[in-house]
Amino acid sequence: MVHLIEDLAVLLLVSLPINLFFHKIKLPSVMGYLVAGILIGPYGLKLISDVASVKELAEIGVILLLFVIGLEFSLGRLLKNLASVIGVGSLQLGGTTALGWFIFSEMGFQQNQSIALGLIVALSSTAIVMKMITDRAEIDTLHGKLCIGTLLFQDLCVVPIMLLLPLLAQTQVISGTDLVLAMFKSLTAVVLIFFLSRLIVPKALGWVARVGNKEHLTLSVLFLILATGWASQKLGLTLAMGALIAGMIIAESEYSHQIVLDILPLRDYFSSIFFISVGMLLQVQVFIDSIWVCLALSIGVVLIKGCLAGLACLGVRMPLRISFVVGMRLAQVGEFSLILSGMALDQGLFDAHQYQILLIVSILSMLFAPLMIQASTALSIRIFSKWKHEETDP
Repeated sequence: MVHLIEDLAVLLLVSLPINLFFHKIKLPSVMGYLVAGILIGPYGLKLISDVASVKELAEIGVILLLFVIGLEFSLGRLLKNLASVIGVGSLQLGGTTALGWFIFSEMGFQQNQSIALGLIVALSSTAIVMKMITDRAEIDTLHGKLCIGTLLFQDLCVVPIMLLLPLLAQTQVISGTDLVLAMFKSLTAVVLIFFLSRLIVPKALGWVARVGNKEHLTLSVLFLILATGWASQKLGLTLAMGALIAGMIIAESEYSHQIVLDILPLRDYFSSIFFISVGMLLQVQVFIDSIWVCLALSIGVVLIKGCLAGLACLGVRMPLRISFVVGMRLAQVGEFSLILSGMALDQGLFDAHQYQILLIVSILSMLFAPLMIQASTALSIRIFSKWKHEETDP
């Protein structure tokens, strides 16, 4: 316990000034946490050597992060932006996954690994993109709505991807029928937990709110997260998926805003530990030994993802300039990709070296992301206003 407290003290001592510096230069805190983790971890300055204890706290961060994401899955919001969510989201995710599957297969990866890599790389960073869109007051712009709709679609697709990874990790050949049946069984478990909870939870929360106070409501929510997580594990799913379902259950309730306010400080604290722990897992020596491969892969991922996201917007008849902006903003690999990469490693889909390369590529793309988001609007105006001017010249 004393050792864990010492590690947390070092973690906060180093990450705070780094994060303040990133805030000062108007870059997302996620970047600061990743850099701090790289510096203090066992492969950096070795200020913290026991990654396992920090990872346990980071898992709490993942659970709370997924719970709050679940709270954002308002059915009303999804229905209001149904065309952009389904249109752009499915084209972007499907196109990136398919092309990733083809490219990684050509690079010598096995078919199941290529599918997993395509799915993992296809996801963008909800944390980075939504934070910067909010900070820049662009939520109600067309490109802001398209980005948010696509991110919500991607986050919703995390659930079936989580279900698919253990199936891809099986060593024996899986028939199409077995795959469909396994997916159906898992999705049935999710739906069962969701609808049974929807019958019980609103009444239970209403009763707690009437007879108790804010503290009792918060404790009830934490119990709900643990209960759905336990039920998910018993049905062969994951704790994180249970937390996502718990958030979705509460999203439509009258207490969702209050619950977000109560849970947000905990989520921010533990999710910061998650991103720091991800940075700590990055082996600096692997990056140095494979620097050109990692940089080439990162640039390739960013370019391909950006182009495909832009083409997805054009596919639903969005303006060219808006499509360009959305493409630049969704070009990075996301935080859910890091979670899924860890799951794939645990399932035996990747070996440790492959996981390290994927981790490095993901982190590098995240480091590029804020600069691309900041430059996207001004760059699009400059390019397309000049293009339009040239088209109108005699």
